[in-house]
Amino acid sequence: MEIYKDNYPISRSICLSLLDNVLTLESYDSGDGFSEERIITLYDLSAIKKAMNVETDEDLLEKIKISYSKSDAVDSFSNFLGKNKIKFQYHRFTN
Repeated sequence: MEIYKDNYPISRSICLSLLDNVLTLESYDSGDGFSEERIITLYDLSAIKKAMNVETDEDLLEKIKISYSKSDAVDSFSNFLGKNKIKFQYHRFTN
């Protein structure tokens, strides 16, 4: 689900998904010959649920959507994960 979108010369779109017990937050920036994709992937849903004080997948998605529906979502979310010592994978692709 898309949780953020802007419309600047370099536009950003941020999507959140939970599929097969894997949570993914993806940020896409593109425009003016530039593109960048940044992806956070989490495999330990119990740790993130505990840190966010939620029990269900639906509540987790809703809380992340409310808390991170802004342009700096990837940085803010990775900072939150780091503070709570939650392991995650981070990938960045730039053209």
